[in-house]
Amino acid sequence: MEAAQQLARELLDTTTQRESRLAISSVLHLCENLEEKIYQIRDTESYDERQAQLENNINVITSLIQEYMYNYLYYEAVQLNALQRDMQIRLWYCWPWPPRPSSGC
Repeated sequence: MEAAQQLARELLDTTTQRESRLAISSVLHLCENLEEKIYQIRDTESYDERQAQLENNINVITSLIQEYMYNYLYYEAVQLNALQRDMQIRLWYCWPWPPRPSSGC
């Protein structure tokens, strides 16, 4: 769990997009919640109660973590696509190289 939380913190530190930050913040919060639920299962003696906790807590939380990570990756990919498009426009605008002094490149 600590490795997942550390990765989420590092992504949060390097992410500038609002949507990406929200997704990774949710992942970090869910990791903390998951850790608590794991300790609850550890402290539960009844097999049936442990199974119920696994199904109702662990499986739900891990699915949400997966969904938020997909969201994070989506928003980062959108940002990269926008950067690539901007670079292509600038390269096209500034062609031929070296650009004319009046082109603003």
